[in-house]
Amino acid sequence: MYLGRAASCSPHNDRTRPAVFIAGGIGITPFMSMLRQAAHDQQRQQSLTLLYSNRRPEDAAFLNELMQLTEHNAGFRLVATMTEMAMSKASCPVFYAAGPPAMVGTLRETLNRAGVDDDDIRSEDFVGY
Repeated sequence: MYLGRAASCSPHNDRTRPAVFIAGGIGITPFMSMLRQAAHDQQRQQSLTLLYSNRRPEDAAFLNELMQLTEHNAGFRLVATMTEMAMSKASCPVFYAAGPPAMVGTLRETLNRAGVDDDDIRSEDFVGY
């Protein structure tokens, strides 16, 4: 269970840094407004990557819209699985996580063990869905 400093799930002030959003299930919800705004603004300077995990494609909220966003925003990348994370070339990203508390807490601990500073992790927990 994560008991450290809570960070809001809002965009980082330095938009030149890449952003990595990590969502499980309905945890995608807080990221949708950020991704929609980036597409609306035609934001190309910030690299946005979404790692989105679900049990099945039919369980993935907003999946069709997310696929359309990849076509309209060259800086946005949608990754449906986490099998390639070890091969990531992202430099100094800010990590975003939302979903069940156990998933968010475990992910935060894993990122900390991998050397990611708490200041570079933004998270929100969703209970009881």
